[in-house]
Amino acid sequence: EERGKNISRRMEELSVKYLTYVIINRWCQDIKEGNSIPDGKVYAEIKDYYTLQELNEMQLWQKLAAKVETLKYGCDELYMYIFEHSDGIGDGFNEQP
Repeated sequence: EERGKNISRRMEELSVKYLTYVIINRWCQDIKEGNSIPDGKVYAEIKDYYTLQELNEMQLWQKLAAKVETLKYGCDELYMYIFEHSDGIGDGFNEQP
């Protein structure tokens, strides 16, 4: 059980550090659904590992917004990429843009 928690933590740390499609997808869902940061999918997945203050200091929200801006069609482009690269099991994407 402890090993599983460590693996989950590491995956989330990497997602935050490298802004993987997993965390960007959560961010896009939060935007689409109008979720506040504390109530959103991004924070729900990483709140066991980071406080809001830590994430604010890391400027995670600004970095996510900037990353989405680099996509020609924003979140819509991300959804198209996921659909095209999905293996039908789980999230099915691990590549960086």
